[in-house]
Amino acid sequence: MLPYATVMLVVLVGVSVLALDGGRYMSLQSQLQKGADALALAIRTRFDAAAARGFAAELALELGEDRLAVSVADGRVDVVRGAPHRVDAVDAVVSAAPGALAAVLWDGRPLTAAQAAGELTVRGGAEVVRRFATLFRAPRDLAPEAANA
Repeated sequence: MLPYATVMLVVLVGVSVLALDGGRYMSLQSQLQKGADALALAIRTRFDAAAARGFAAELALELGEDRLAVSVADGRVDVVRGAPHRVDAVDAVVSAAPGALAAVLWDGRPLTAAQAAGELTVRGGAEVVRRFATLFRAPRDLAPEAANA
């Protein structure tokens, strides 16, 4: 029979290994989920109301397994997790990985280049998506005081 201390040590090491593996799994799940969530947050924070003046659109973003419904109207943007209530009523449906869409929205990648590379597809109004991509400020434009520090 093994001493109690040895048994407890084996149990503690085993539980630690399981916790570490579980933590790695949860970290991976968080990273996979973070793409759509990060994109939704960036859409909200980088949105330029002045640039959106006179523009209204409903978009559905298909980001792998994740869906975002985006509505632009009256100089405001609303982003909601999930598919729009009426997919047939949206102006455009964009399917892409979050990084590919981010490159078009604020890194200056042309929509046509992303489409030609097979990184992004648009069903419906490509012109709506092109105009939508002009509604965001570059990260350096969000905090000008940081550049002066």
